[in-house]
Amino acid sequence: MQQPLTLADVETRLRVSIDHLLEGVQVLTRGWTYAYLNQTAARHAQRTLDDLLGRTIMSCYPGVETTPMFGRLQAVMETRRPDRFRNEFVYPDGTRRWFDLIVEPVPDGICVISLDVTDELRLEEELRHAHKMEALGQLAGGVAHDFNNQLMVITGLCDLLLSEMDAAHPLARDLTDIRDAGRRSAQLTKHLLTFSRRQILDVVPLDLSEVAARTVTMLERLLGERIHVELMLEPSPAILGDAMQLEHVITNLAVNARDAMPGGGRLTIGTKDVTLSEEDARQHALMSAGRYAVLSVADTGEGMTEETKARLFEPFYTTKPAGKGTGLGLSTVYGVTRQMGGYIWVYSERGRGTTFKLHFPAADGFAPVASDEETALPDRPATILVVEDEAGLREFAVRALRRFGYTVHEAASAEDASAALAGGGIDLVLTDVVLPDGTGPDVVARAPAGVRVVFMSGYADLDDRPRAATGDARFLEKPFTIPALMKVVREMLDNAER
Repeated sequence: MQQPLTLADVETRLRVSIDHLLEGVQVLTRGWTYAYLNQTAARHAQRTLDDLLGRTIMSCYPGVETTPMFGRLQAVMETRRPDRFRNEFVYPDGTRRWFDLIVEPVPDGICVISLDVTDELRLEEELRHAHKMEALGQLAGGVAHDFNNQLMVITGLCDLLLSEMDAAHPLARDLTDIRDAGRRSAQLTKHLLTFSRRQILDVVPLDLSEVAARTVTMLERLLGERIHVELMLEPSPAILGDAMQLEHVITNLAVNARDAMPGGGRLTIGTKDVTLSEEDARQHALMSAGRYAVLSVADTGEGMTEETKARLFEPFYTTKPAGKGTGLGLSTVYGVTRQMGGYIWVYSERGRGTTFKLHFPAADGFAPVASDEETALPDRPATILVVEDEAGLREFAVRALRRFGYTVHEAASAEDASAALAGGGIDLVLTDVVLPDGTGPDVVARAPAGVRVVFMSGYADLDDRPRAATGDARFLEKPFTIPALMKVVREMLDNAER
């Protein structure tokens, strides 16, 4: 028969149970002496029980009696009415953590129950930031997509007119200036589309370390002699990404680091293979457990304020003097990283430099491949159907294709396109992805076998590309030039002959 528990046994079990609580428990006497603390409360204070028990709160934390927190503790001590509030605790080394406090009166003083909510608040802030960036991306992407269509008409018609006139024509210089201004504007919209994760990516399996090493070689002259570059590249899994866009990411981060070290310093670029557990992933909003290839770019520069960190990836936000930057470099970094399925974290303190860490999901089952060299493909007669609801853009594409000897039909809607395809004789369809009464992929799904497809788009979600871009389809990024259009058309028609 089990012996009844003694009072000492009960007290021991109770103490062990309270010590294992997630909440800190501490009792302060009316004289502000620590009468009791559990182990969690001691951890919250980053002190030992012996450091605190029997001592007053004022002797343990000089100046605490002047803080708002102490005022609320004192109110409970005097009025005997419970209180609860959130308090930020600053440790001697400068680190800060947030605690939810419940203060209850007890016979000889007050009991303070503390719950560390720092990680919870950080995750909430990350979610708020992610939602804000998503909203900004939708706005920027929508504006950039519509603006791209207009820029394409401007630059495309300038190219057509220039091809029809002598270089000495009085209007040739003006047309060239208009075209070049349009192309510069297109670069700005390209940055906005990248930020909004609607930029078309040429996705292939990549070796992150190889891309980083190649990019750093090209950066040496750009960074200057005062910046010492250190590579710490480790083997990492293949990732699915766009090599050129990834080079732009590394370049933007390196240039940003250079600007943060005007007097020189050390830039460290590293890669590693990291596997995050479920517990690790819970430390960051939106992140999933699994294997990642991690790119880190660290500098020894000036560091950033909390205000700067909060707005770091917003388009057009910059701390540089007027004329020294567009504010689109880091927004591009954010957009490319997220569109490749990755996550980006920033660690920075004033005077202690900045570190960017980019986590890219491992592409299990893929091996890195090198991109093929571009080759010029021969021209050939063919009949092409242009499907585009924007009249100016459609007219430009039709005129350009006819200039090179192609037979061209046009359609302004999915319904018109389906009717044209039903008549037969179409070798290639050049179609916008989004149409007023359907989509480009829906149109070509009803096309006869063997018809080649080129999708025109100012943006395309990464997840949609594998479904749309089969062996008989390609993407052509808006705004495009006449040479780019002719190249992809010749390439697709040449493939049809093989």
